[in-house]
Amino acid sequence: MGVALSGGAARGLAHIGVLRVLEDAGVPVDLITGTSMGSVLGGLYAVGYTAAQLDTIATTEDWTRLLTDPVDRRDLPVDRKATEDHYLVTLPIHRGGIQLPQGVVAGQRISQLFTGLTWSAHGIRDFRELPIPFAAVATDLETSRAVVLDHGFLPDAMRASMALPSVFSPVVLHDTVLIDGGVIRNLPAQDARALGADVLICSDVTDPLEPRDSIVSFVDVLVQSVSFRVWDSEAEQRRKCDVVIIPDVREFSTFGFDRAHEVIARGEAAARAALPDIKAALARGSRGASRPRPPQPPRTPLVEPESVRVTSVRFDPPNLAPSGLLARTLGLKPPVWVSPRDLDERIAHVYATGVFENVRYRLENGELTVLLRERAAGRFGVGLRYDSRYKASVLLSSTVGRGAGGGGVSGQADVRLGQQLQAIAAVRQPVGDGRAVMLRAATEFARSPFDLFEDGHRVAQARVDLGAVGLSVARSLGTAVDLSARVKTEYAHWVEDVSAVATPDVDRLFYTVAGIGQ
Repeated sequence: MGVALSGGAARGLAHIGVLRVLEDAGVPVDLITGTSMGSVLGGLYAVGYTAAQLDTIATTEDWTRLLTDPVDRRDLPVDRKATEDHYLVTLPIHRGGIQLPQGVVAGQRISQLFTGLTWSAHGIRDFRELPIPFAAVATDLETSRAVVLDHGFLPDAMRASMALPSVFSPVVLHDTVLIDGGVIRNLPAQDARALGADVLICSDVTDPLEPRDSIVSFVDVLVQSVSFRVWDSEAEQRRKCDVVIIPDVREFSTFGFDRAHEVIARGEAAARAALPDIKAALARGSRGASRPRPPQPPRTPLVEPESVRVTSVRFDPPNLAPSGLLARTLGLKPPVWVSPRDLDERIAHVYATGVFENVRYRLENGELTVLLRERAAGRFGVGLRYDSRYKASVLLSSTVGRGAGGGGVSGQADVRLGQQLQAIAAVRQPVGDGRAVMLRAATEFARSPFDLFEDGHRVAQARVDLGAVGLSVARSLGTAVDLSARVKTEYAHWVEDVSAVATPDVDRLFYTVAGIGQ
């Protein structure tokens, strides 16, 4: 007896209600397939999670954080804390030009969640060997063909199957670029048949085509046009099901995870209404099955291990950053016992360096493999600033190189355009064991206008042009403190624009030695 779960983002949480009804009714699940959100729930169910446990995950996780990849400020290195929130948009520089990212979200947090929830399956490469055989469906971005994922690393298969175009970055598996399986086959019924299902129950939350009266804008026309291919596949896949359960979830939005309880309840109601058909299909299937039903493995609630023993650490690929720097950032010295929460926090520290687009891990036989995906070495940022003194300003920034987190030389140029002009260019080079010491050379120019007052009345306008060159050395003491020393020379030129008060032009040369600071 097989179950196929469709894609549907937040609406797909209705599958949890369907699985709960099957459990309550004693309906066996011998194999399961899923697309997109269906692959996430199906994969976890195949590992051994019960419907009640899936309900808890769906209703307690912070989906906003999972789907936006924010970096906790406490994890940021001190040098990134100073500039992280300055820019509204940051884009990669690739092959000499500014490019849009492949997806709004790289999927760091969602990948970490899947990895942490499937610790017990990290050593299983053939998904048919899971407690319940499982397969997910993704789409080959180059050929537009459906790709059945029934082997490999389970969290990666789940992540690839839900790589919604433009929202999540594509996933590269087995040298194939994969996106959401719902693009080609949103209901993986034929895949459940191929896996061995004699009786197949399908839970489908695919959006139906809109009636003419609902198509009122060019966006509606575009969405409807894109849906044609999905529905051609949908009709074909539904014909392969013995029972199709269609929860009423049209009123819920694609990312309405805040209404998870209601969505799950809709799935439960639809499944209860379909129970007579399910039992009839099972009765027919038991008479015409191609082979005896295999024994059902025990479904005991998963107990998350309190800790595992890590005997070695490996970075893959090994050449994206100095191993000493990565090891210092990760902060693990094998052999050591580590909890899931602690390991997640350490992986977050590596991701917070800003060098990697994605940082994942795999635990197998005591070996921790940290899987790294390099971020574009160049970045371009645009921001806006407003204050009551200098009014509106535009902030521009460009960086080249991997920076402190990558252990190499990096350069950065920042420009502020507005009433106050500012330009800064800096080069940084980490040195020493573990790259904990940072050398920084910088030059800057600023032009600031201001008013001169006498007895409460403005009597003149002036500006100061300030040029500076500096050299600093800093020692990182973690993500909260940098100890630094700096020598800096400044040149200031005063220019009076409106001569209402006798104020001659003045040139001054300043020498400054900074103590503790950035």
